[in-house]
Amino acid sequence: MSSPKDSNEEKKGFNSQYIGLFLLVAAFVVSLVVATINTYRVDAPNRNVIRIAHWQLERGYREAMQAVIEEYQKLHPGVEIEQMPVTERVYAQWLNTHLISGTAPDLCELGMSNLATKDEYTVKYFLPLSGVITQVNPYNADNEMRDTPWKETLIDGMRGGFREGLQEYYGVPTTMLSMRLFYNKDLLKAATGSDAAPQTFGEWMSQCEALRAYGKKIGKKVVPFASSYKMNTIQPTLDVAFTSSYETELDIDLNGEISQLEAYIGFRQGKVTLNDPSIQALYTSVKKIGDQMQRGFSAMDRQEAQYKFVNGLAGFTYTGSWDVSGIFSQAQAKGFEVGICQLPIPAASEPNGNLVRGRANEASSNGAGNYGVYKKSKKIDQAIDFLMFLTSRRGNEQLNKKAEWPPVTIGAEASELMKPFQLDPRGYYARVSLNYGSRVLLVADSNLINYYQGDAPFSDFEQAFQEVIVDPNRGGDWAWWYEYDQRRRDTRNKERLLAQDNTLELIHPGTRDPERNRRAILQQVTRNNAMDYLWLFRTYRQGDPTQAWSQFQPVFP
Repeated sequence: MSSPKDSNEEKKGFNSQYIGLFLLVAAFVVSLVVATINTYRVDAPNRNVIRIAHWQLERGYREAMQAVIEEYQKLHPGVEIEQMPVTERVYAQWLNTHLISGTAPDLCELGMSNLATKDEYTVKYFLPLSGVITQVNPYNADNEMRDTPWKETLIDGMRGGFREGLQEYYGVPTTMLSMRLFYNKDLLKAATGSDAAPQTFGEWMSQCEALRAYGKKIGKKVVPFASSYKMNTIQPTLDVAFTSSYETELDIDLNGEISQLEAYIGFRQGKVTLNDPSIQALYTSVKKIGDQMQRGFSAMDRQEAQYKFVNGLAGFTYTGSWDVSGIFSQAQAKGFEVGICQLPIPAASEPNGNLVRGRANEASSNGAGNYGVYKKSKKIDQAIDFLMFLTSRRGNEQLNKKAEWPPVTIGAEASELMKPFQLDPRGYYARVSLNYGSRVLLVADSNLINYYQGDAPFSDFEQAFQEVIVDPNRGGDWAWWYEYDQRRRDTRNKERLLAQDNTLELIHPGTRDPERNRRAILQQVTRNNAMDYLWLFRTYRQGDPTQAWSQFQPVFP
């Protein structure tokens, strides 16, 4: 027989099991009720509601969006715009659920989810906007852009919302993004005697060492530099500084860029190697930055990096325009002043400075904060109209000034805090990236971060890279074949698009979008069924390409 104690334990176990089940059922019921209420509110016959979903929970953004919404509603009595902010941690799952169930908001910020980023899903769930963005934006009627096509009124020409693989515009950008170096003026002055921003790389490193020494002096563990973005956003600036000079040797198609494929070709031909002085100087310089960060910095998240900086435990941090408002408000509460500058590069008189070509420019930056129109929305025209207002000079200036973000619309004035974040068109753009292919990128990143953190010598990265880049199964040749295969598939998709457009034009003359049709035909001609990649392989890689790639499928015809 079981003892009373055993019976009590069984009872407790029984209860705990049912408590969990009860909470699960309760959560489901609450979710169902909320969904029903929201659906009723949106679909109520006497309400004209447009819903807009985003994950921007940074300080000031929701208030800024609401201010624009209220201005729009004044112009359109009876129309209600309802924003639905969702934390980025669950935005992907939340959006996926609503897209699949057919209950997605009319306007959705594109990103996070595969359903909102990958071409094959984008065409299923979102509306192509190519036929709309060539029209004028009626909300610019009071300025010089009154007769300008909508896409040409944005700084990036709406490149941020263009899908190369689809040759269609599926998103409308609402802001520009840029990265800058933030520094604690008070802490820097206490450590160095001056609160002036570093002008050169060498000066910055000297300031970092002074900050470390100052921390020891006052008995605090001051980290000279803290950032949650690791090296992924820091290194490109130095990439351009040290490797843009390779452009004359590696730029095969003469478009002013060095594609990853062109860099790989140069690597296999010996035109660029890991032992080149410029490449060595690049990795050495990035390692010096890593030396100014805390051990194991790759595990640092955004909250920890900002916590260290706003609490005077870090002299510098590197982040984007989206964090300005939060950092400045917290710094003000802590009683210190924040300075902003661009990431310094070595001067000519400094070590490796003779290998630097110049600063990286930001002229090719794309807009961000892209919103797409849900394909099954019952209020597509109204949703597009609100997007036009949001990206008009008046609306975009109001949104970004209040949110303290850089505007994307031409002529929209930036706030005082955002003026240091205005894009700098001076400098160079081309850079060498040897991480060609997903496998190469994975191996290179994992080994480089160990080197930058001081956990492994450079030789470990060099050996791992040299092995993976020539790996016949996952190296550069495989990545090349994979791109070839993708381009062939894209070509087939374009052919279907052209056939559809031509058929509809025959049935209903005037329905074909001439601009889209022109772009699609031009791309088909230039790519020629992906034969450009086949020609490159035959020209720049020795051997018969059908034999070299015979292990991959499909093989060349």
